[in-house]
Amino acid sequence: MAILVCCPCGSPLDCEQLDIVVTIECPNCTRELKIELEDPKRGRCHAVLTVMDGPHWVGEQFVMPRGQDLIIGRGGGNWISLDSEDVAVRHCRVKLTPRGTVQIEDLGGESGTWIGPSRISMGRLRPTESLTVGSFRLRLDFRSAIGGEI
Repeated sequence: MAILVCCPCGSPLDCEQLDIVVTIECPNCTRELKIELEDPKRGRCHAVLTVMDGPHWVGEQFVMPRGQDLIIGRGGGNWISLDSEDVAVRHCRVKLTPRGTVQIEDLGGESGTWIGPSRISMGRLRPTESLTVGSFRLRLDFRSAIGGEI
């Protein structure tokens, strides 16, 4: 499956050589996205959400731009659009901080937002933990900027 880079405005970005890209500009909204972290433990890396379970997108991987409010929901214009009735139009907000922390905020979806077995209003997603949005389960991983999981 593909590793996708999408702007928070929902536009997919052409990024074939991800191992050499540090920032990329969205041609639609002209926002500059920083997609690489420099972490003392991990080195140069990307935060990636992988769809593990769901009615579609299974196996797709989404690189998280850092410092951006990323909305996951059913509606168009979201960072990730999950077309399913159990996902709210704007279901949750995800943010990768410059230090590599992934913050999650539920935006009031009826089915809730879950980290592992816990329903959350706000929380922190750690590497290899699962985020559940409706019938979709996504996993957070950090991948070396030069290839491979960390």
